[in-house]
Amino acid sequence: MHSEVKKSLINSVLAVATLLLVSFLWENTMLLILLLALVSILMLLNESDKIALYLFIIAFLLGPLSEALATYFGAWEYTNPHFLGFSIWLPFVWGNAGLFFRRINLFLNYLSK
Repeated sequence: MHSEVKKSLINSVLAVATLLLVSFLWENTMLLILLLALVSILMLLNESDKIALYLFIIAFLLGPLSEALATYFGAWEYTNPHFLGFSIWLPFVWGNAGLFFRRINLFLNYLSK
């Protein structure tokens, strides 16, 4: 199996794991943070380059900040907010989403060659 396909499959499984963890553990903040951090580390190890790390950090910081702005103005609200109107596990979800969408882009580029 080509490494781009393998990385994409691993990344997809980890992205689905992110969604499932949030869906089932959103009330258990500390356990959820721990497991999401583990998934984030696995996703970063799967990519293993500086661009992935930079993208993760940018999404980790800017995603929740954009949600803080939206929740501040009443666009939506979280059931269990901890900080600036959002749950403190949300940055990991944004970071993982950034890595997932980057991997989709890399996979599509691989397919188009």
